[in-house]
Order: sequence, then structure tokens, then C-alpha cells
Amino acid sequence: MLLLVVLCLAVFPISTFAADAVQVQIPVSIQTSGETPSPEENYTVELQAVDDAPMPSENVLEISGSGKAFFSPIQYTTPGIYYYTITQQSGTHKRGHYDQTVYYVKVSVTNGENGNLETVIAAHTDADMTDAKCDITFTNYYKPIKKTSESTTETIPTTKRKPETKPGNKTSIKKSKNKVKTGDNSNATLFAILLLVSGTGLLIIAISRYREKYHK
Repeated sequence: MLLLVVLCLAVFPISTFAADAVQVQIPVSIQTSGETPSPEENYTVELQAVDDAPMPSENVLEISGSGKAFFSPIQYTTPGIYYYTITQQSGTHKRGHYDQTVYYVKVSVTNGENGNLETVIAAHTDADMTDAKCDITFTNYYKPIKKTSESTTETIPTTKRKPETKPGNKTSIKKSKNKVKTGDNSNATLFAILLLVSGTGLLIIAISRYREKYHK
């Protein structure tokens, strides 16, 4: 019996089976604020491994405008704790201010109850990973566009301008031709006075001649 077992082992060697592999995709979000350009920029995010941690097929992720995307799957075959850093590359827009936060990511791979591998992803903003967990989000800000010209409203003056006077010339002011009428009574009175004055003059002349005639 023992000989049969030995023969079987020689024909069918024993293989050591590991737990099934597990894949993880790390999510990244981009947010923008301010006066965003049109069309929107493409933002580049990079994943770097620490201590030879498994890497995805592509460690560079491009996101167009605001949105969320995932890195290519990372495959793990053995339990362990794996560390990464995620950063955003600076853009080229002259009004843009790009988030330079460094995210420190820890992927914990453990054996599940059924023998399958299970993963937990945790991201932090400090290298010691002692602060609270957070989402991996880069916020980019754009300054407002400076206006090169502003519309102005012309103000029309309400005051009358004084006539310009050239040297040596007098300013002529037109007088009103309209005279104030005082009525017919005033005209009759003036005519009577003129007659009285004329009569008195004639009387004085006549008296003078009379005296000259009889005194000769």
C-alpha cells in the first residue's frame, strides 16, 4: 500500500495552491474653481510605488476637466501592506493654480474567511498616515480673466456754455425788440405836454415882439 502511494506521488507531483489573486483600482477626482478655461484642461496624475509594491500597467492617469477616474488595475497575489504616493503634475495654463498635495496611499491585502484575498484602501495627506482618511481629490483654481477695455458712458453737460470771446472783439448781446406797452392814456398825456410847451414858447415870442414894437 505504501509502495502504491509512493508511485502515485512520483507520477502526480503535489502542487502548492495560493489564494486567488485580487485586483484593486485606485480612484482619483479632479475639481476646478474660479473662471475655468474653455475647452477645459487635461490633468495628469501619477502613481508611484514604495518599496517595490505591485504597479498597474499604466501609472499615469489623465482626466479631462472636472471628474473622477481610476488607475489601471493593480494585481495582488499575496497578503501584505503596500504603499504608494499619488501626485498631480502642474498644468500650463497661465491663470491656473494647480493642487500640489501629495497623497500617501496604503493598500492592505488580507486573507478572507473563504480563503480569498481582501483589500482595503486608505489615503492620507501626511507621510506618517496618522491623520484622518480622505478621498484623493485635487482642486485646481483659475484666476478671473482681466478685462482689457471697459465701456464708458458719455455724460452730456446740462449747463449752458458761455460764448467764447476772441482778443480784441466784444461779445455782442442781442437785445429784445419787444417794448412794453403802457397804453393809450400815457401817449395822450405826452402829446398834451408837448402842446403846452409849444404854446408857451409861442406866447413868449409874441410878447417879446410886442414890447420891441411899442418901445421904439
